[in-house]
Amino acid sequence: MKKILKDIREKINNINKFIEEYTSLGKSLSLPAKAYMNWGIYLAKLGDLDRAIEKFEISNQMSSKTSDVVANLGIAFAKKGMYEEAILKFKESIRMDSRYVKGYTLLAAALAEQGRDEEAWQYYESATKLAKHNYETYISWGISLAKRCRREEAEDKFRTAYLINSSCAQAVFLWGVVCSELHRYDEAVEKFDATLSLEPENYEAFYYKALSLLKMNKFKEAEENAKRSINIHPQKIETYIILAKSYVGMGETEKALSCFETAEKVETDNLALYLSWAECLYNAGMYADTIDKLKIAEKLSPDDVTMEYYMALALSKACDVVDAIKYMKKALKKHPKDLTMIADLGKLFLQSKDYDKAIRCFDAVRKKSRTSTQVFYNYATAYRLKGNLDKALEYYNKMIDYNPEHIQSYVDAAMIYSYMGNNKEAIRKMRKAYQLNKDDLSVVLDYAKTLMRAGEFVDGIEKLDYILSKDPEFIPANLCKIESLVELGRYKEADEVLKGLSEKYPEVRDVRLFSAVSLIEIGDRLKDNSFYTRAVEELEFLLRDEPDNIDYSSNIAYARARLGDMDYFESTFRRLLEENPDKKEIIYKYLKLALEKLDIPDRFDTFI
Repeated sequence: MKKILKDIREKINNINKFIEEYTSLGKSLSLPAKAYMNWGIYLAKLGDLDRAIEKFEISNQMSSKTSDVVANLGIAFAKKGMYEEAILKFKESIRMDSRYVKGYTLLAAALAEQGRDEEAWQYYESATKLAKHNYETYISWGISLAKRCRREEAEDKFRTAYLINSSCAQAVFLWGVVCSELHRYDEAVEKFDATLSLEPENYEAFYYKALSLLKMNKFKEAEENAKRSINIHPQKIETYIILAKSYVGMGETEKALSCFETAEKVETDNLALYLSWAECLYNAGMYADTIDKLKIAEKLSPDDVTMEYYMALALSKACDVVDAIKYMKKALKKHPKDLTMIADLGKLFLQSKDYDKAIRCFDAVRKKSRTSTQVFYNYATAYRLKGNLDKALEYYNKMIDYNPEHIQSYVDAAMIYSYMGNNKEAIRKMRKAYQLNKDDLSVVLDYAKTLMRAGEFVDGIEKLDYILSKDPEFIPANLCKIESLVELGRYKEADEVLKGLSEKYPEVRDVRLFSAVSLIEIGDRLKDNSFYTRAVEELEFLLRDEPDNIDYSSNIAYARARLGDMDYFESTFRRLLEENPDKKEIIYKYLKLALEKLDIPDRFDTFI
């Protein structure tokens, strides 16, 4: 970096030296006006606009005005954002020479910058009439149109400029940019290749080519072109973002994150960088890190709507739904008609169990967009969680009517039908979900569970065996199979599966709890105390790490009662009731069920 700065300083010094020499020479030749004009041009190129204007003014005063001198003065004003002053100078330049094409073009561009489009287009027309083959006018006109998002018209101007001068890299490059913005990525890539054949070191062409390839999901090619752009110009942060997104597309998240880290070293206050970084982290499920990057983005731009939206999503994943709602509301204030945000706010209300507010959000989406079918699923979910199962079914079925391939609607509807005892309809719904995606093992598992709830254990086991043939270590399927085997009275097989799971997953607490409960169930059916003993061992292992767990303690008490230790049973439940006054209903439920199984329900009164 120091070497680069040194080289730049040397070049500037050489330029200034040249200008001073040229000025001295001009004075000796009585040609100071031209010298000052050139001095101004160089200063303008260096960005020293105030001094450039000063030199142009001197040039004007020292000689008869020319259109070029006046136009250069206008350019300097335009670069400073002083468009009114610039417009006056450009108008003056064409009054001095009515055929001065450059003046018409510059005037048109300045008027366009001021939003005076009709005037601008008239002057562009005049310029093209004066010089039909002046490609620069068409480029300028195209740029002005592109800034107004009039991309088709802009494309026509860039195409014309390129046809006039096929060696003009700028014309074909801008044509490519417009093609990319019009989502014609294949054509865009062709134009950028043409640009690079004219200018092999054009880093912008490599950048836009990489961007177009990324949009086409050609991630490897996007990576290659992004790298070439960075090698030529390593200061453009946007290129690092494209490179990182290419890595994400290839599933190389670590490389993407490393790319963001490199970009941060180049520029530490780039909002787009941190927003893209956060998006990558979010998609990788790294929600805490996502929030950290979004906090940096928030410092850079506290009111950025993208930051607020992603912050809401990340906080919801981190189970901070209260703050998530706050950020989503802030984002919605800026875009109150954004249906995606309204729907997402509704989902956040679902997460916070505020079902009425969720339903109001979904109502707003439905009223504003009759074509949004997803809203029916959101409605259904809200009503299901609220406990209104009839309404939930109504909207699940509406969702299915509008989108017959929405698998989750079939699954959720089947669950409700099963709960309501309508096993026939539950199976019909799940069979449809299964037919839509037989490769989704979770769907097959739901189908198996539906069959078992309907008492069709043999068919259920068949589906479970299919799952286990694809993934023998799919724990939920193994657990479900144990349950089915127990119901069918195939206790030996169930016990074998239990033992296999315990050996494979000794540290998975849910597996050990399920094993204990299953052992108790087998013990009840076979009247075999050995199963109770094994269940107690499993539960006591779990209880060591969670001594306050009501589930563990209640099941141990029941198993010990089956082994004849009623004193332990009674003392355990009295202790649980004393230590958990806020959970009496849950404990009473466990107690009542245990006493019924022990065939002594009348003992329940002694605990009340």
